[in-house]
Parts: sequence; structure tokens; C-alpha cells
Amino acid sequence: MRVLPLALAAGEPSTDGSILQSAFPAHRERALGLDLAGTVRQPTWAVQGALSIARTRVRPEAGGEWTPSRYGRPLSFSLAGERSVGAGTVGARLDVESGRLGVDGDRQPAEARLTLGADAALAALGVTWTLGARAEGRLFGDGAPVAVPLAPGAPLAIGPIGPAVVPGVRLSARW
Repeated sequence: MRVLPLALAAGEPSTDGSILQSAFPAHRERALGLDLAGTVRQPTWAVQGALSIARTRVRPEAGGEWTPSRYGRPLSFSLAGERSVGAGTVGARLDVESGRLGVDGDRQPAEARLTLGADAALAALGVTWTLGARAEGRLFGDGAPVAVPLAPGAPLAIGPIGPAVVPGVRLSARW
């Protein structure tokens, strides 16, 4: 067991670069994609949609076959809308993405997230105050770990992207 000095206890231990090089060998990449987006705006509401279609491939620099990238998502769709209500705004966003490659090389199931939010603005004391709240939840898909074969002792962990629900509140001021 390695004991870290108190000042470093909250940080990552140092990493030997050769461990990372063995886990992430030099490679060549290529990608082809198409992005489509559209927006409709009215005085009190707006809706925006986007679709991305992509193909990403990698090949070791030493040669070999082109294979799908473990981080690639062939399809990604997003739909967002917002509406002004008095001094505030409410909005929602739906993101649906095809799954990443799993450790076994098979594509994982699709993932979907829904984000809801609200903002309210108030002018007081010569300052515009904005209070906002957000919550993001995963509708389906488990955010499976990315297929990364790490060498023993490598201090990296790649797991699900965030908890099932991520709440957030913010307060900002502009003068």
C-alpha cells in the first residue's frame, strides 16, 4: 500500500507515461459526418432540433484494420424548447444518442437524457439578478463504461457519465 502525503491525498497519484502509452497506443483517425439543425423563434417561445450522423474509425499507427472508434456515436438527436413566462423562462431539452462500443466490442443500447430548467430575472438595486434551476435525468441507457483496457496500476477510471439525476441551482448578477 502506498501512503500519499497529506497535501496530495485529494489528488491523483503521479502516473508513469509508459502505462498510458500502452493503454492508448498511437493511432490514426478518420471521421465523416453530417449535422443538420433548425430553429423556430417566436416572441415568447423557441424550438430547436439537431441531428448528427457520423462514422468514426481508428487504426493503430503500426498498421492493421480500421475499426469503429470506441467513443463514436453514429446517431445523435436533440430537441430543445423554451417559453417565456412573465419575468422567467422555462425550457426542456431531450438528447438521444446511439450507444458507445462496449468492452466486448458490441454497441451498447441507445441513451437518452431529459433536461428541465427554469430561470427568473429581477432588477433590484441597479443589478439584474437571475435565479436558475436545472435538473437532468437519464430516461434510458445506463451510460456503460467505455472500453478502455488499462494497464495494472493505471490511476484512471472511466465509468457512467454522471448520476441518474443531476440537479443544479445558480444565482447570477449583472450590472
